[in-house]
Amino acid sequence: MRNFIVAVLMVLVAGPALAHSMQLELDQSKVVRLTRPASGVVIGNASVADVIVHSPQILLVVGKSVGRTHFLVVGENGQTLYSGEISVSLGSQAGVVTTMHGREIQNSLCNSRCVDIVTPDSTAGPLNDTAGRIRSRATHTNGSGGRQ
Repeated sequence: MRNFIVAVLMVLVAGPALAHSMQLELDQSKVVRLTRPASGVVIGNASVADVIVHSPQILLVVGKSVGRTHFLVVGENGQTLYSGEISVSLGSQAGVVTTMHGREIQNSLCNSRCVDIVTPDSTAGPLNDTAGRIRSRATHTNGSGGRQ
């Protein structure tokens, strides 16, 4: 009986862990504020969501791909500070259309008409054109005047 009382007191002293389900849209983020400093963060599937530690008590959760994963934050003594599921949906990106021509990938945002967008997985013209402009600007700003 004494061990049971000690166990209950330890749970009450540690405080309740925040158990949440979080809804995110693709490429969107949410702030998680903790009451105590975190010493560890675990994402079950890092391809679905990612966590950026802004400070020991402020975490930023980013939706990376559609799906669900578990999110766990522990404190200094291993106590659970935050636990829950992250669900990432398309949200406002529902009109994104991806076309593939051989190895080229192009993403477009389509409503009444389609507009090309550049994303990290784009390999078609706009991404290559943008990368070329960035390289061109970089050579001019470093004083080489376009010479390498």
